[in-house]
Amino acid sequence: MPVMKKLKIQWNNQAGSALVFTLIVMVILSLLGLSLLGVMVNHTKLSSSERSDQSAYYIAEAGAALKNAEIEAAIERYYQGGEDSEAEVKGLIQSERTYTDFDEIFGKEPEASVHIESEQPNEDQVRQYKLVSTGTIGDRSRTVEQPFIVNWIPRKGEGIHLPDQTAVYANTTIDLSGGAQIKGNIKTNSEQAPSIRLEGGAELIDGKIFVPFGSEDDALEAPKKTLEDLPQPIGQEKGTMELPDFPPIPEFPLAENGQLKGGDGRKGYIHDGMLTIRGGDDYILPLHQSTSFKEIKISSNNTLTIDLQGRNQSIVVDHLNLENGHIELKNPGRLTIYVRHKLTFGSGSTWNKTGDTENTHIYYKGQDKLLLSGSQAINGSLFADRADVEITGGGEFTGHLFTGGSNVKVDGGASSTYLIYAPHAAFRFGGGGTLKGMVVIDSFSGGGGSRIEFEEFSLDDLPFVSDGVPIDVGDIITKEPIRETDE
Repeated sequence: MPVMKKLKIQWNNQAGSALVFTLIVMVILSLLGLSLLGVMVNHTKLSSSERSDQSAYYIAEAGAALKNAEIEAAIERYYQGGEDSEAEVKGLIQSERTYTDFDEIFGKEPEASVHIESEQPNEDQVRQYKLVSTGTIGDRSRTVEQPFIVNWIPRKGEGIHLPDQTAVYANTTIDLSGGAQIKGNIKTNSEQAPSIRLEGGAELIDGKIFVPFGSEDDALEAPKKTLEDLPQPIGQEKGTMELPDFPPIPEFPLAENGQLKGGDGRKGYIHDGMLTIRGGDDYILPLHQSTSFKEIKISSNNTLTIDLQGRNQSIVVDHLNLENGHIELKNPGRLTIYVRHKLTFGSGSTWNKTGDTENTHIYYKGQDKLLLSGSQAINGSLFADRADVEITGGGEFTGHLFTGGSNVKVDGGASSTYLIYAPHAAFRFGGGGTLKGMVVIDSFSGGGGSRIEFEEFSLDDLPFVSDGVPIDVGDIITKEPIRETDE
């Protein structure tokens, strides 16, 4: 066979093999391309689904924000003297809303459906609610919820009435002896003669005397020299003294078991609703939401710092038991604490001693006397339902004090500021005690070098009541964080 013919046959054989190889490669590449295209299509579908799902969550959050804004605006209007009644505002809060004013997402119209669940009867001053918002885009829906509390404190004109520039305002008698001093006006609602008695070097400094009309001539009893230095009583209409209603105590979930942050976890822990600290350094309680305890017990001179995380929070506890311990606040917010049964201060225990007075309110439902002595101290406002109060032997109370108890005693160098409002109580004041602010009581007895000096405070800032518009709606509403639910 000629050489050229042989080469031509070999070339033809190789060309056939190359064609087969090329076809195989093309088939493989085609299969890979189709597979890759399928993956891309599925991924695109999945990404679109995920975007729709995430967008539905954001729409649910937006619906909650819009409803919150409506609630806050309605409550603010109400406390600014709007025409709507409290019942109408409560009805607006619980009305269902559907929001559709959103931009299209993936060619679909989003909507948020919001309703409010009420967890307590309408007549309660403190109402618990739960806002539920469902965001929907096409066939995708997600739901969030947010518990919140509204404290329906009395509106302007429905609160307490306080006379101007008055240091002591008594429903019945005012008795001063033993070098006791009052700087500022005094007033009594009593028509009995005498209703105001001074003896033993007692003084009224830079003040006027107000008594009911018709009793001006017989109201005072004092030594002749003291009478010559006293101003003539001025007739005035009787005032009213009404203690605000003690609010119902809200219900919160029981605190979960666990160790407290810091210190020795074996000595600072929560178990079965009992928070216990019995040594091992100081501890922190991050408060993520309002919660309840059976007891908070701190001993061994330890400190519990409650981290409010910048929000208004509430705690309900059966027994606040500071045997020998301290509670401080971090990252306020305001802490409102409801004590159901017992409030115990022992040794040198303190509450919020280094914090701002306005950052904590205490509601005490128990009947046992609240006693502060030694270096025990409360820095914050307190409302005791029926308990007597005694601040003695260097004990300190700084804040507004309201009580429905029948006896209040301040003695032995104790110092208190702002308003003491105890319209059913006999108030005994002695032992060098000092007060700055105003005392409103049933009867007053001062002696032993004690001194009360009127000091101005804002009625708008009073807790427990409102004689003016609240500083902001945050004084009325306490919100918990938004969280997703399976509803």
